Amino acid sequence: MAAPFHSNKNLYNSSSLVYTCGMKKQTLAMIVILSLCLPLLFSASFEEEKTKTADGENFIFPTDALHNGAAIFALTMGKDRENGEVQQMQMIGWQQYFDQNPQTLGAVPVYHFSILSGVPFFVKGTIRGALHALYADKTEPSQVGVLFVSKTEKFAQQAGIPSDESGTLVVVASDGSVVGFVKGEVTANKVQQLKGMLASL
Repeated sequence: MAAPFHSNKNLYNSSSLVYTCGMKKQTLAMIVILSLCLPLLFSASFEEEKTKTADGENFIFPTDALHNGAAIFALTMGKDRENGEVQQMQMIGWQQYFDQNPQTLGAVPVYHFSILSGVPFFVKGTIRGALHALYADKTEPSQVGVLFVSKTEKFAQQAGIPSDESGTLVVVASDGSVVGFVKGEVTANKVQQLKGMLASL
């Protein structure tokens, strides 16, 4: 009597299912690994800009601020003059907080820069003078300046920062990569976020 024939169809289907599930797991693992690695490979950073500080000294932004390590940049990118003044008050509020709570920063310096576009060359000196006067009793003039850029939105996008109506406090590592940022006025929650960024340096 002939032996009964057993089809391997179910066996093949099971093997195919196991193989497919294995491939899906490998693909998922690769996606997770890439999502963790890509920020390291393509971290945001500022483009270098030549400018002068409020005391008239030549300055290459952000490079000259990073010679001794990481730095914080308090940036204003106002939509108009009124909004620019609001953002300046927000960043001055942060400077006052740092003065009262120096342990927050440790040895990390803070640089204040206004980012402006479409400014005629003949008023640039006047703007620097106004910034010097505004920050004279708040921080060192060597840590205050203005960047005259072609487009404010492009400048912000390059560093991965939203361009909106709030001032921006940006933590930059010594290699020029943007570690993170907080926006707007000082709050307890933002202080904790900032501390976390500084602790990661």
